[in-house]
Amino acid sequence: MEILPNQNTGAINNAHHPRGVTRPRQPSPEEVSFATTSNIDQSLRDLPALRVEVIERAQRLVGDPAYPPRETIRKLSHLLALAMLNE
Repeated sequence: MEILPNQNTGAINNAHHPRGVTRPRQPSPEEVSFATTSNIDQSLRDLPALRVEVIERAQRLVGDPAYPPRETIRKLSHLLALAMLNE
């Protein structure tokens, strides 16, 4: 087996950075993700466990015999029928 070194790497070998010049450190994707996750976790902890007004609205709607409106049911049934025909 013969191995031939690649001597022609072009501009990459010609790059030169004088010593003492430092670039600002960029955070890794894991660090950025961790910071975002921490913010989301804190926001979730700040939310109330139950949204009482939403639960009360849902209970009212469940008890309402006119909900959902007939027009909504008709439109949904047409969409479902179209979806079934396209399968």
